[in-house]
Amino acid sequence: RSTLFPYTTLFRSLELGRMVKTDKSTLSMGDSAINHTVKLRVKHGKYNLVLRMKGMSVSGQQGFLKHMRYYTDGYRGSTGGSISGNLKNVKILSYHQQGGKRVRDSYGTDYPSEVSIPMIKTAADDGYVPLQVFVPVMDAIAPDTGTQSVYLKLDLKSIRKAGENSPEFSKDGGSSSGNTVNSSKGSSGGATLGTAPKIGRASCRERV
Repeated sequence: RSTLFPYTTLFRSLELGRMVKTDKSTLSMGDSAINHTVKLRVKHGKYNLVLRMKGMSVSGQQGFLKHMRYYTDGYRGSTGGSISGNLKNVKILSYHQQGGKRVRDSYGTDYPSEVSIPMIKTAADDGYVPLQVFVPVMDAIAPDTGTQSVYLKLDLKSIRKAGENSPEFSKDGGSSSGNTVNSSKGSSGGATLGTAPKIGRASCRERV
């Protein structure tokens, strides 16, 4: 168990997260599709991140993240920017709904609005959660670009205790300017995030 998270009983906290490309610094387009206030659930020594999703705009077209998987411990990140390793599905807690029914658009349906991601040991140490995501709208605009590997970069220094239904979880947590996040580590050993804006329009060939 990471010394950063010594808890073994039920514990809930907040931490800020940004979705970055495999260079670990540049914000991905997918960053605009997540809420940046992340919930950390700890129970019986197991750590899970609860991430809320929202709609995103790609080249002026609206869409959602649909599939998300995480890389287990032992994954490899290369200097060339790729991630390889064993992939597992995240747990879907809820779906985007409208009028009591799941949202449907020209790209499909069953878009997750909240997912639970097991926090792998390396992420508890360095703050990087390796993920693979699929964005149907991107794939429709530019075939074979919809599936991308990214990191959910966590500000481990931002963790604090919070109730399960704390209003803090409804806040986005992301703001300010720039399109990169800092990669320096704080004294706690967690990655320190800089500030960045929500992603606007981008070329359809830009990676998530």
